[in-house]
Amino acid sequence: MGCAYGLSALHICGALKGREGAHHVIVDPFQNTTWRGIGLENLRREGIDFVELIE
Repeated sequence: MGCAYGLSALHICGALKGREGAHHVIVDPFQNTTWRGIGLENLRREGIDFVELIE
């Protein structure tokens, strides 16, 4: 569980990208502290804007 660098999320979102209503929920209590947001930043860099982070 978690996002860390976002590698798994990149693969999941890659499969969802372009699908109507695509949405990916990430549960990571440490994304913005320990990981300093790098996972979400990597997703943003790839143009993925349909994720929800639950910390």
